[in-house]
Amino acid sequence: MDILTFGPISLGAGRAAVTTLTVSGAAASSTSEVLGRKAATQFKGPGLVKVDLTLRLHRELLGEDVLEVYRSWAAVQEAGTAYPLRVGGSSFADNPLLLTECRLSSPQYGFGGDLICADVALSFQEYLPAAVVTAGAGATGGFSGGSGAAASGGGSALDPYGVQGYTAEEKGGLKRKISGLAAQLAQKVQGMGVGR
Repeated sequence: MDILTFGPISLGAGRAAVTTLTVSGAAASSTSEVLGRKAATQFKGPGLVKVDLTLRLHRELLGEDVLEVYRSWAAVQEAGTAYPLRVGGSSFADNPLLLTECRLSSPQYGFGGDLICADVALSFQEYLPAAVVTAGAGATGGFSGGSGAAASGGGSALDPYGVQGYTAEEKGGLKRKISGLAAQLAQKVQGMGVGR
């Protein structure tokens, strides 16, 4: 049985020890202050689950280099891919988690200068992709898609104009084109005698 699995990494029983484990989550809320009264609190929704754990890695138990195991965790963090996290057969969130921090600490070296054991501290946060607003039942409008292509009828809620994926030069060119079109429109409106 694996004591820990996260994406491409799994540690079987007896290969490492989970020395600390903290699972937390806080509700999202806001307060509005009113003069002469207590502040009113408004519940906005559930917060994201956060998991912090520390692994004690021993070369003899792992059967491989401690530094290589640390590097594999660091590579998963740098990839920025969310995976389900299972510790001792339990999952702590309904959604996949993103590895946000990976630290090597308390190293112990042997006589030959080899790394014998170390602690690897890992921090995870629940991952939810950016919300996409779509025109659905009872909705009067909205954005659909999410590819960032304006020609497809809209962008995602975070990219309503479909400009993600463009370089700075392309965005600058689009701004100049829009400014030119606005100037042409202003001349046509002025020529029609509107606003006199």
